[in-house]
Amino acid sequence: MHKKRIYTEKDDLSYEKISKNYLAINHCDINRCGLAYQEDNILERPNGRFDYYIMFVVRGKMRVLIDGEMLPVYPGDMIYIAPHTPQRFVRLFKDKPEHYFVHFIGYAVPEILKDIGLTKSGIYHIGKIDMISDAFQKIMMAIAAKENTTYINSLLLRLISYFSEIKQDEEMSLAASRVSPAIMQLNYEYARSTNMSYYASLCNMSMANFSVAFKRATGVSPLRFRENIRMEKAKKLLCESFLSIKEVANAVGYQDQYTFSKIFKKRIGVSPSEYRSKNKNDS
Repeated sequence: MHKKRIYTEKDDLSYEKISKNYLAINHCDINRCGLAYQEDNILERPNGRFDYYIMFVVRGKMRVLIDGEMLPVYPGDMIYIAPHTPQRFVRLFKDKPEHYFVHFIGYAVPEILKDIGLTKSGIYHIGKIDMISDAFQKIMMAIAAKENTTYINSLLLRLISYFSEIKQDEEMSLAASRVSPAIMQLNYEYARSTNMSYYASLCNMSMANFSVAFKRATGVSPLRFRENIRMEKAKKLLCESFLSIKEVANAVGYQDQYTFSKIFKKRIGVSPSEYRSKNKNDS
């Protein structure tokens, strides 16, 4: 039976050192929960650390505290934690998580991270597992061999450069991956008036975070997304079927024909009957 070990910031004080240098690595290593040791691993730093922290998952899965919510991370995901940010990492033996990590500091770090678009703590899907794993291993070997600081820092800068593609599109991609279960379900059951909290639960997210992630991924709110699908389906039925306006309304999820017609005109610009008539004239 595997054990559970809970670490706090007191466990790694030996790694911490104040640096007034341009750039300095405080610690770089790999964590193999369930591989190197057989126990659940929970790390908590309520006050965070004084330095910058980057973690890169190469195998398995784990959960990380981001903006007050525990979120899942998977292979290819990079987690960035800014100084003095509360940290909590849950690594379960059964999930066999493996990740590299590096703590670093220096007066140039804020500008370096800003240049690559890394301005706030969060999860970013990067991919490039082999390339980034190799970069971490080179840093670890250089530290073990006691190479000079300039060389080690150059390796860290090379590692950071691999994250230079972190832009808004990366955030959108990550958001889309987080809310994809909801998007798939909404496309399937658009005619149902299911409460949006149900779709948030499908994504293991609070309603507030779900709404933010959904809009970032699709450009619209979950409710507007469903409404968009309903309008497109209604247009198709109006063009290709002999259903009455009321029957079309019912088919796409509206029990009230008046409500359907009002929304349709607001969104499409003409009433359902006008849309049908115009389409027939254009056919």
